[in-house]
Formats: sequence, structure tokens, C-alpha cells
Amino acid sequence: MKDSVRDHQSPAWLRFDVQKGEGTVVGMPKLVRTELPFNISAILEFYRR
Repeated sequence: MKDSVRDHQSPAWLRFDVQKGEGTVVGMPKLVRTELPFNISAILEFYRR
């Protein structure tokens, strides 16, 4: 597991200790549109019809 998570980039609101194998929530997630793999505006427009 250490090898697979070593290069993983966690969100700013999570901290992960590879040595201990522990994760900690250090804040609340914030919606950052650039991190979304889809266009949220297009989805909302679709369901408004």
C-alpha cells in the first residue's frame, strides 16, 4: 500500500501518514470546479429542462 499512495495527491482537507497508514480529516471539503472531472453547469442545465 505504501508504494501505491506515495505519489498520490490528497485534497487539501485530508492528511495521510504513509508510515502509520492513517488518514485524518483536517477541514471541510470545498467545491473547486477545476478539480471536478465533469461540467457541473451542463448537468444542472440538463435537469432544468
